Amino acid sequence: MNVHIREAAAQWLVEFRTEKPSVAVRRQFAAWLRTSPEHIKAYLNVLALWEEAGSYDQQHRLDIDALVALARTDGDITDIRKVDRPDAAADFLAPETRERHAPVSQKIITRRLLSPRTGIAALLSLAINCGIWWIAIDSRNSDYTTQIAEQRSVVLSDGSRVDLDALSNVRVKFTSHERMVELLSGQALFRVTKDPKRPFVVRADGTRLRAVGTEFDVNRTTSGTVLTVLEGRVAVLASSGPQSSSLGAGAEVEPGQQVTITHGAVTAPQAIDSAAVTGWTRKLLIFSATPLPVVAEELNRFNLRQLTIASPELVHFDVTGTFRAFDPETLTKFVLLLRRQPGIEVLEEGDQITVRARSHSLPDVSLHM
Repeated sequence: MNVHIREAAAQWLVEFRTEKPSVAVRRQFAAWLRTSPEHIKAYLNVLALWEEAGSYDQQHRLDIDALVALARTDGDITDIRKVDRPDAAADFLAPETRERHAPVSQKIITRRLLSPRTGIAALLSLAINCGIWWIAIDSRNSDYTTQIAEQRSVVLSDGSRVDLDALSNVRVKFTSHERMVELLSGQALFRVTKDPKRPFVVRADGTRLRAVGTEFDVNRTTSGTVLTVLEGRVAVLASSGPQSSSLGAGAEVEPGQQVTITHGAVTAPQAIDSAAVTGWTRKLLIFSATPLPVVAEELNRFNLRQLTIASPELVHFDVTGTFRAFDPETLTKFVLLLRRQPGIEVLEEGDQITVRARSHSLPDVSLHM
């Protein structure tokens, strides 16, 4: 299990050392559970370390499968901190239990799971068995990951929201003086809540992107990190490598602009169609004279069958069109179109699709959908 998720589960146990956690804390905890099935499993595993864990649910009123199913619910994750549902915990109960005991208050379930005795004992066991000897109580450390053809929206503890594209991974580390999110892979759209005392920083490929109460998209590709600003401003702070003459260290990118960062070098800001860049949030892949390798990388986020562009010269083959990200026929149709292009060869073997040029003299061509 991911160590950061396990640590976050332990931190929640620390939060519930008090007899009467606030309504806000309970709702934040429920929101954390909803963000991923891994969070639910991590928390239940922590509880299981308690030496008397076998007695906390003797009547089997809690349905673990129901908890996991809740986190896998289709659609965007709901920020239940904004939903007035005092009986929301009843959703965690097995169906037959809901019939016998409905309505069940959130307060009852919370106290059964999160009594001070349970929390302290579980933390001690966690330290002994897992080697976690200290916990930063004033921070929030979590990993959020999506798989192929999976998108997710996450509401962070400060109210900021992160939309994750398929096959993406972010690591969150909040402290008392900074809100840090590292984009380890893939693409994410950030909607940042203002907090002058704690700057919001996104780190990607050696570059720090500092938000100023804003909305922006960051996409890590094999050719570089692409920053697109939708609202507000973002300061680009490349920590290593040469800075381009057009955008010095600490310069800010304005709304409607896009830059690409490669090995610390930052391109000049360019005007961009923000709606096209964020089409993935509407389950669309929108390309406008986009190099074929970039298109392949985007399609690979939504398909088990993977495209590999084997010829470097195909970087000059541009694609323009709009595709439905979750349509299983999208990749099939795209491959058929590639087969019809002069100078391109497509080889299929199992789940691997290899695209290459028939000759090194492939002319600059484009595919329009």
